[in-house]
Amino acid sequence: MFNAEGTSEAESTNIQNFFDALYWATTTLTTVGYGDSCPATNIGRFISMFSAIVGVAIIVPPSGVITASLKQDKENKKQLFNH
Repeated sequence: MFNAEGTSEAESTNIQNFFDALYWATTTLTTVGYGDSCPATNIGRFISMFSAIVGVAIIVPPSGVITASLKQDKENKKQLFNH
């Protein structure tokens, strides 16, 4: 993001240095997204969309496994107490 936005001539970008890009990445990938910094160029927006999709794709599989495990544990406990 820093390479796409930090070197841009666009005046509306809030990402001027590496730490601005790091801040943007942290707030975006943790889904906090305060909205105080956002990409202004097309390549920056593409990177933003790609990062959001990858972030969701990383979270979804483990959450499904954890949910299935908790459900199975609950069913095992229910069977244990019924017998």
